[in-house]
Amino acid sequence: MQLAGLDIGTTGCKASIYSAAGALLASASREYAVDVPHPTWAEQDAELVWRLAQDALGEAIVAAEIKEVTAVGLSVQGEAV
Repeated sequence: MQLAGLDIGTTGCKASIYSAAGALLASASREYAVDVPHPTWAEQDAELVWRLAQDALGEAIVAAEIKEVTAVGLSVQGEAV
């Protein structure tokens, strides 16, 4: 059984794969920008963030040399899920 953790933060995301015993098998990350079109605004491209999160998770799965993930834990910014 392998477990995945996906942390989608404000400026980047990180995916980690763990064994059932809690050993880190692999991790990968991606960075993205926060656009500030107005002094009190902050925006992000949700499609870009999602695509980069998928890329990081895929890279971590390949690096861990596993075929499936049993469970995924998420940590996301704000009310994003």
